[in-house]
Amino acid sequence: GAVQVRAEDGVSGVAQVQYAFNGDPLRTVPEDGKLRFDDGIWQLRIVATDVAGNSLEQTRTFYKDTEPPLLRLENTPSGWVNRPFSIRVVREDAATRWGGRTLKTYAAWGRPPVIGQAADLLTGDEILVNVDGERQLTVIAVDETGHQTAQSYVAKLDSTPPVLGNSNAQRIIIKPGSIQRSFDGN
Repeated sequence: GAVQVRAEDGVSGVAQVQYAFNGDPLRTVPEDGKLRFDDGIWQLRIVATDVAGNSLEQTRTFYKDTEPPLLRLENTPSGWVNRPFSIRVVREDAATRWGGRTLKTYAAWGRPPVIGQAADLLTGDEILVNVDGERQLTVIAVDETGHQTAQSYVAKLDSTPPVLGNSNAQRIIIKPGSIQRSFDGN
């Protein structure tokens, strides 16, 4: 990434343009005016001086984030589970480590979540799985620069026991080693 720096003076002309990142000593801006830097939080100081000796100084703070957020779903059992459980959502973004930046997470069952929709916004770190059936969960983390990371998980919950029954049998008698059916009251 780069920042383009340009100074103009219509009277005596620009003599020098200098810059410094994060309090470092001033350096001359390269010929192409581009200042290159890595991801992170940066405080950029620019000093422009004209031929007559007049100076102007400006300081700007900005963030560079070229990486998508990290997203991981934990406590995701494989196969069928017979009790409700919670999925833990772990997310991190470089910008959130720098402070003052936000990382939003959206989640939905059976469809992709809609970014910006309040109903899909995940406010905690856990998603409760408490509805029987096989359902797909999709979670998307979005940082302020618009980078996204998505994870999906198919939850399989069956918290109800099977039903025993036979439409022809009035009662079923189970004995060790055998099954006997009694029909018509016999």
